[in-house]
Amino acid sequence: MARREQPKRHRVTILGTGVMGRRHVRVFSGLHTRFHLVGVFDTNQGVGQEVAESARVRCFAREAEAIAAAELVVVASPIAAHAPQVRRALGAGCSVLVEKPFCGRAADAHTLATSPGAGQHLFVGHSERYNPVVVALRALVTSRDVLALDLRRIAQPPTRSREHSVVLSLAVHDLDLAAYLTGGGIDLRSASGAGADRAELVVACDSGAVARLWVDRTSRVRERRIVVTTSTDILVGDLLVPRLVRTARLTGISNVLPVGDIEPLAAQALAVADALDGRGVNDLATGVDGAQTLAVAERAIRWIEDGARERVPAAS
Repeated sequence: MARREQPKRHRVTILGTGVMGRRHVRVFSGLHTRFHLVGVFDTNQGVGQEVAESARVRCFAREAEAIAAAELVVVASPIAAHAPQVRRALGAGCSVLVEKPFCGRAADAHTLATSPGAGQHLFVGHSERYNPVVVALRALVTSRDVLALDLRRIAQPPTRSREHSVVLSLAVHDLDLAAYLTGGGIDLRSASGAGADRAELVVACDSGAVARLWVDRTSRVRERRIVVTTSTDILVGDLLVPRLVRTARLTGISNVLPVGDIEPLAAQALAVADALDGRGVNDLATGVDGAQTLAVAERAIRWIEDGARERVPAAS
């Protein structure tokens, strides 16, 4: 009997050990049959050392050393560092998984996404694609089935300063889901907001569907909800529980549908391992996907800011 070949373990290093960086450390450490977490790097050496010691991995003193030790570099640094770190990692011949949003500027994202070889080696961490509810929706409906999407994402106020608009912090998740579930491009139709903490966006999808997004980070109550309307059903998903309910439009009869229980970050990491093994990018968000999402988000921010300026009375 032929011996089954064991999957390759890929060397990975993580740049940035903040909230998301620590989550990636935990996930990649746990997937020890597919990855070897070599170490971490953080510009704050004290923080990086603390995380490294907890995970029993190396804390690199220099970013270049962390990149040189890896096949896969996970960029979980502050947004302003994404573009240069992705550029350096790709330039060193590594594959890259960069946290969302891809970059601070859409122009930088486009340049990186269209650089030679990026198509097979650059992925953006839109891990909501691997939420069990979204996975179930993809199995139930095709992109052509979707007539409309309503997405609602409410978060608690950030503990740190509000450096970025809620559109860049939260809405990019749902802009990506709108494109992913409808199988193509999206185009902003309207954007409005209340300061930098609440926004409502409407996007038209290439498939003909319309997606409405509401994001808010001023509440003590968290909510992540998606409603997908097809010609026959209304599917309501709670991305936090997770739970998915289908209601037939003709009869009004509802039933709860089964969903999986794998952690989205872990599912995404396994998909990256498959991509590194040459099995295709499948459902991963590519650099092109991330750049498209960021371009729409950037446009929405401008619309909201321009609208706010128009509402301010001129000085007398």
